[in-house]
Amino acid sequence: MKRVWEYKGVAFESDGVFEASFDRRALEQKLNALGHEGWDLVSLIATADSGGETGGLLAVLEREA
Repeated sequence: MKRVWEYKGVAFESDGVFEASFDRRALEQKLNALGHEGWDLVSLIATADSGGETGGLLAVLEREA
């Protein structure tokens, strides 16, 4: 039987003004909550702002539909 997947993207914005800074605990809590819903983290991508600096993170998750 063919496996079918669904995907989800979750954005985490930097809370730093002059450099990228993330609330690690909040990020872990969100990813753990999604894990309990059956989501698996596939990739964590740093996103850039208009000046080329890291402006956030994009988590890409998947689970079997």
